[in-house]
Formats: sequence, structure tokens, C-alpha cells
Amino acid sequence: MGTIQITRIVLCLVSAAGVIACTPESSESPGAERPEDAPAAKDEGTGLFGQLNNAAEMGKNLEQMGQKLEELQKRPAVDPVDFKALAALLPDELAGFPAKKKVEAEKVSMGQFKISQAERRYAEGKSGVTVQIIDGAYTSFPMVSMVLMAQNVSREGMDGYERGTKVDGHLAFEKWKSERQRGELTVVVIDRCVGSIRTKEVEEKTARKIFSALDIDALQTLAD
Repeated sequence: MGTIQITRIVLCLVSAAGVIACTPESSESPGAERPEDAPAAKDEGTGLFGQLNNAAEMGKNLEQMGQKLEELQKRPAVDPVDFKALAALLPDELAGFPAKKKVEAEKVSMGQFKISQAERRYAEGKSGVTVQIIDGAYTSFPMVSMVLMAQNVSREGMDGYERGTKVDGHLAFEKWKSERQRGELTVVVIDRCVGSIRTKEVEEKTARKIFSALDIDALQTLAD
């Protein structure tokens, strides 16, 4: 992890607003196809009663996410997975993309805050993918909090979208910029690990395919 990325994470930890603010904004094209496992848009209903029902449901969901975060904060921090073991989860080829660089991996400690991470870049022609696997080790890692609290977020615009969703049964936050063909996918695994995938000049669902190609079962075994 580079110095800039480490600084970004530390700033997130010390900033109350960092949970959401540390993620750049994007928007969605009205014609963009919704992934099959993304939450379907709910009927907002008509009139005041429909609006009240939707507000009550959103409030309930936010309360559940808040309770989940409280549970995570009560968990004692643990030692993160060995960064070398995380590095082994990033093969020389992933979903048809050959690796262009060696794996970069490390452990970062700051008091009780400890994480391990591995990152690798893949490319095919002009298309590029960066995959990062992080173990937050139950240290109130901000990326986990962001994904949990963003499950009710859905923004669409002419240039793309950002929304809370699920990928292979895991809570996730997804972004797509259609004009620039750039995507971001952040997926939480067993409440402590994060798979972060950034893509450029690729098809819309490429980040999902990349995540599905990772050995998530092995990651869960390492973190158990």
C-alpha cells in the first residue's frame, strides 16, 4: 500500500465524516442495466402514506445497520492475516487479465489499529484492473463501516451510478462511470475483510467478475 493510500485510511479513521467522505462521488446513466443481484428499486407508492412507509422502512434499515456497527465496535481487535497469505490470493492471471506487476503487500500498525493488505495490478490492452484485499481485523476499519451504512444509498445520473448492493451474497458498494468506463467495487467479507476492485476502460460488470474469480473461501478460512 502506498503512502497516499495509508494516509487516506488514517484520515478516515480520525474523521467522523470519513466513513462516506473518503469515497469519491459518481452518478448513473438512466439507461444503465441494474446487476441481477442488486436490490431492486422499491415502489415508492403514491401520496403521503407511500412516502411515510418508505421513510419508515429506510429508518428501520439504518437502525439495523447502526446496530451491526455497534456489534462490530464491541468485538476485540485481532491480529490481521499475514500479508504474505493475502498476497498468495492474487494470482498471475485473474478473470482473463494477466498481472502486470508483482504483488505489493504489507502490514500497517498504529497503536491498536492494525491491518494487512495485498494489491496487484492487471491489464489487457487498454483495460486495467487494480485488486486490493485488506484485513481490517475488527479495528473499526472505515471501509467496512462505509459499505454497511451505504446499503440504502442509491444515486443515478447521466454519467453513471453509485449504490449499495450485494455481490455473491456479500454486502458491497458499487460505482460506475459510463462515459469514462471506470468502475469501483468494495465488498465486505465476514465483517473484517474488504475486497476493493478498481477498473478502467472495461465493461460495466467487470469488477463483479473479478471479485467472483477471487478465492474468497480461502480468505474466509484465513480470517476465521
